[in-house]
Amino acid sequence: MVAFSLTMTKQLIRLALFLVALLATVTPAFAQQYGGQYGSTTTPSDLTVNKMVRSPLPPYPFVENLGDNDITHSPDSQVVFSITVYNSGNQRFEEIKVDDYLIEFPQRIISAEVDQEFEGSFSNNRLTFKIKNLDAGQNRTVEVRAKIAPANVFPTDRSLFCDNTNKVEVRSEDRYDDDTAKFCIRTNVLGVTTLPEAGLEDYLPMLPFIGMGAVGMYLTLKKRLS
Repeated sequence: MVAFSLTMTKQLIRLALFLVALLATVTPAFAQQYGGQYGSTTTPSDLTVNKMVRSPLPPYPFVENLGDNDITHSPDSQVVFSITVYNSGNQRFEEIKVDDYLIEFPQRIISAEVDQEFEGSFSNNRLTFKIKNLDAGQNRTVEVRAKIAPANVFPTDRSLFCDNTNKVEVRSEDRYDDDTAKFCIRTNVLGVTTLPEAGLEDYLPMLPFIGMGAVGMYLTLKKRLS
C-alpha cells in the first residue's frame, strides 16, 4: 500500500511539472497574440505628447481638431498649434527631440517656427526642435506658428481641403510618443461686402429730378389751397 502511494505521488509530481512547463510555453505566445490585460502590447511610456490647433475665431481656443463642419483657415494666413509634452515619470528628461510634420502636402505650408529658445529648424515640411530639462511630473507647452501657402498653390477642382493631418513625434532615451491634429483650408472665402459711402458728388446728377419733384409738390399744394 505504501509503495502504491509513493508511485502515485511520483506520477502526480511529474504531471504537475509537465503542466507547469506547458503553461510556461503557452502563456508568452498567448500574450503576444492577444496583448496584455487591456489588449495592448505597447509598454506605457512616461513621456507623452498632446497636439492641438487654434481656432481662427475669437477667443481663439485650442481644440483637438477642426473638421469640415468647423471654422476653416484661409490661404496666406497663419495657423497655430499647441504642443504639450508631459513627463509623468520619476526622473528628469535632459533633452527631448520633437519632430513636427506640417501635413503631408509640403506645398501647403511655406514656413513654421517656434520660440528661439527651442532651437527650431524647418526643412522639407518638418519642424524640429528640442525641449531640455523636463523634470519629473512637469510639462512644457510650445506654440508652433505656420504660414499657409497662397491660394494659387491649391488645386482648383475643389475649394475645401480637410486632408491636413499634422503629426508630432517626441523622443527621449528609449521613450516615444506621437499625436495628431487636423484643420481645414477653404480657398473661396467670401468677404463681407461693404457699400461705398455716398458723397455730395454722387447726388449731383439727381439734382434736376429733385428740383422737378419739389416744383410739382408746390403746384399740387397750391391748387388744393386755392
